[in-house]
Amino acid sequence: MTDMDGKRRLVTPLQSIVLTDVRLESAEGDLIPDIVAISPDGRRLFIEIKNTHGCPPEKLEKLRSTDVDVLEIDVSGYRAHALDDLDEVILDLAPRMVIQSAALRAMAIRIADERAAREETRQTDAGHRIAIYRDRQMQHSPRAAELADEMIALGFAGHMDLDDTQPSAFRVPRRQWQAAILYRLGVTVYPGKVGAVAMLERLRERKWPKPELDFMSSDDTNWIAKRIAPDFKSVYEEVASYLRRLQTEGLVHEDMRGQFYMSQAGRDAIPSAGRSWMKPFRKYVI
Repeated sequence: MTDMDGKRRLVTPLQSIVLTDVRLESAEGDLIPDIVAISPDGRRLFIEIKNTHGCPPEKLEKLRSTDVDVLEIDVSGYRAHALDDLDEVILDLAPRMVIQSAALRAMAIRIADERAAREETRQTDAGHRIAIYRDRQMQHSPRAAELADEMIALGFAGHMDLDDTQPSAFRVPRRQWQAAILYRLGVTVYPGKVGAVAMLERLRERKWPKPELDFMSSDDTNWIAKRIAPDFKSVYEEVASYLRRLQTEGLVHEDMRGQFYMSQAGRDAIPSAGRSWMKPFRKYVI
C-alpha cells in the first residue's frame, strides 16, 4: 500500500500458499465467485478469473461489503495456451491482484491512525508556532534603530513599516530588519546582487528571527497558512515578501536567479547629501 508519505509499504510478502476446500462457482449468499477456497489461516478466499473482462462494478461493490479476501487472476493473455497448460498459468504465471484482504484493511487502519496522530501533533505544533508569531514582545537593537532612523531620513520611510502592528517572525521591529535590508541593497553595487537567503543569513547572525519560526519548511508554513492562520509567514517568507514589495515599488530589480539589486530609480531617489549614506554605517555590516 501507499502510506501517507507516498512510500510503498509492504503488507505481506509474496508467497505461495496451499488452498483447501476448493469449490467452483459455489453460491455465497447472493454472490457466486468463480472459486471459493480456504486459505492456510482459515479465512475464506474468493478467486475471480479474468478472461474477457474483470469483475463488473456491481459485483465488486458486493465483494467490498463482505469480510472475505478476494484475488483476481488475469488469464486473458493466455487464450492460445492448450487446456492442459492452464494449471501452471492459473497457479503461477498469470498476473494476479489482491482486490481486498484483511491484511490490507488492517494496514489501511494503521496508516489512518498514523495520519490522525501526525495531524494531531501538527495541529499542536502549529498552535505553538502561531502563538509565538503573534507575540508582540520585541527586542530593540540600538544600532538597528539608528540605522532605521537614517533610512527614514534618506527618504525610504514609504518603503518601511514604521507603525507596524502586525505579527512577525522576527524579534525586532519590522522597520529595523527592513532598514538592514535596505542598507544591504544600498551598499551592494551592481553588478553585485543579493538574494533572500543571503540576506536572511545576515539577520540570523544578529539573532533577530524568533528561533521557533526559523528554518521552517515551506510545507509546514503553507500548511499553517492554509489550514489555520492565513497571515502566517516564516522568517524567510517575510524577507522574500519584503523584497517582492520593494520590487513592486520599483526600488529594486530581480534577475532570473532570484537575486536582487537596487534600481537606478532607487539610487536617484536618495538626496545628493545622502549619497555617502553608507559611510557612517560602514561598521554595521549587513
